[in-house]
Amino acid sequence: MLMKRRAFFAMFIGLAMVGCGGPQPVSVTPAPPPPARPLLESIAASGEMGSEIELIQDSLEKMKATDQQKAEELLSDLETLKGMKDAGQIKAQAQKMANKL
Repeated sequence: MLMKRRAFFAMFIGLAMVGCGGPQPVSVTPAPPPPARPLLESIAASGEMGSEIELIQDSLEKMKATDQQKAEELLSDLETLKGMKDAGQIKAQAQKMANKL
C-alpha cells in the first residue's frame, strides 16, 4: 500500500511539473505611429494643430527608412506648418503636405 502511494505521488508530481519551465519570452514590437496623411487631412479641414503634430513627425521620421527624400521634404514642410498661426495658411499647408503622401 505504501509503495502504491509513493508511486501515485511520484506520478502526480511528475504530471504536475509537465509544463513547468517558466513563461516563454514574448517579443513585443511597438505599434507603428499613425499614418501622417489622415492627421494632415484633419488639420487641413479644421485649420487647427495640436498634439497630432508630434504623431505626424514620428510617422515622417519612420518614412525615412523607405523614402528618405520625400520624408526630408515633408519634415521641412512640417517645420513651416508648425510656425504658422493663420488658420487659412495652416489648412493650405496641411493639404499640400497630405497631397504629397
